[in-house]
Amino acid sequence: MKGAVIYVRVSSDDQIRRNSANLPTQIRKCNDLCEHKELEVLKVFSDEGKSGRTTDRPAFQKMMQFCRDPKNKGITVVVSDLSRLARNIEDQAATMTELARLKIKLHSIDEPMLDTTAAGRLSANLLGCINQYHSDSLSERVTYRMDAAVKAGRPISLAPLGYLNTRNNGAAHLIQDPDRAPLVRKAFELLSTGSYTKDDVLRMVTAMGLTTRKGVPLAKQSFHQMMVNPTYKGWVISRTRSVQVKGVHEAIIDESTFEAVQGVISGNGNHQVPHVMQNEDFPLRGFVRCARCDKPLTAGWSKGRSKLYGFYRCWTKGCGAVSIRKETLETHFVHVLAMMQPSAELLAQLPELVKTRWQKRNERAEAEKRQLTSRRTEQDTLNRKLIEKYVSGALSQGDFETLKRSITTELASIDAQLKALQEEQMTMQSLMEQAKMEVLELVKTWRESGIRQKQEDSNGDLGRGFALLPRFALL
Repeated sequence: MKGAVIYVRVSSDDQIRRNSANLPTQIRKCNDLCEHKELEVLKVFSDEGKSGRTTDRPAFQKMMQFCRDPKNKGITVVVSDLSRLARNIEDQAATMTELARLKIKLHSIDEPMLDTTAAGRLSANLLGCINQYHSDSLSERVTYRMDAAVKAGRPISLAPLGYLNTRNNGAAHLIQDPDRAPLVRKAFELLSTGSYTKDDVLRMVTAMGLTTRKGVPLAKQSFHQMMVNPTYKGWVISRTRSVQVKGVHEAIIDESTFEAVQGVISGNGNHQVPHVMQNEDFPLRGFVRCARCDKPLTAGWSKGRSKLYGFYRCWTKGCGAVSIRKETLETHFVHVLAMMQPSAELLAQLPELVKTRWQKRNERAEAEKRQLTSRRTEQDTLNRKLIEKYVSGALSQGDFETLKRSITTELASIDAQLKALQEEQMTMQSLMEQAKMEVLELVKTWRESGIRQKQEDSNGDLGRGFALLPRFALL
């Protein structure tokens, strides 16, 4: 009885869409053929979830190595169809040529006309072209769908650690993992300070209980990949990195923390950290736009020889056209405000504008309160977990004190923000009086306002008071 080896393959796409092409079905078809032709099955080689666009498949390489063994000369390679062998015309031709050189027969169950005749070779070439076209076409459709998902701000792969995959109105979506997201956030916060190495932070969050979905500690490489993944700051990026958009999922950390971490990882001591929107140092962040790319400017401190210097910059990838000193830009802005006077139309619209502002302020305040309350609960939970780990001996004294200090600082910051929100509440009448003063004395209002009010004035409805300059554009 002559011998034969069976090669089967299924890609993840085929496995989902075509049950008729799954591995058990292919093996059964090949076994039936071998039995009919009285061929002894010497070995079955199986590649699961592997694309036929390349020969870099573990079982395929083992099968070819088996065929190269001189003692296996004269055996037959059996496949259910030629596309299982390859979906690339060049790889198919190279494989069939080598098998012929080794005196190995190839038999395709669904394409029995393949042989060494001119007609057989023509059939093989035509089938190879068709299989490659199908593969290329499928790849194009998948790439298009993935890019479309990214442009819509939706995830295209398994959720990174700290998130969970779910569906929202039928579309893929990410939600925060209640067990791991707080620890991922804490890792970013600790590393962003520049006071600890990646190994220090990994050790601390691992001791606090951060593990993979399989329940094992993160490897150093996995931790590094996590700390450079923009998904955590709320962005979605295509696999080719050609499409980058703001995602619809909730960010675990803000952009300033993420950029600070990248500075620490890169070792760039002069890395400028973009500040969050509500920062007293840079009130025009997010309002002033770059004249070249029309993206909002960010801002940060740059270290000089003896002190820090504030700069507004365009951080858009591929642009970077703007870099202007903080004092220069803000002086220009105040001069523009001084030249502006409210119109009669604006004053007539003031009551409606105040009403809209009142509603938006309350909505924003309530949303911030919910978020801060949730963060406070999260910190309380981390604090309890911290104490439990320390008592159990999982945390050293030094790591315990470091984490305790970080949590205490975060709690104090959250409480201060909650208090500020409570103090911000005012009556409609007082808001009306405030609005009148704002539109009549823009420069004074700007200089005396807090950061939250400045940003509401420049970006909200009352911003119509200086909306004559919709974009304070700079190059």
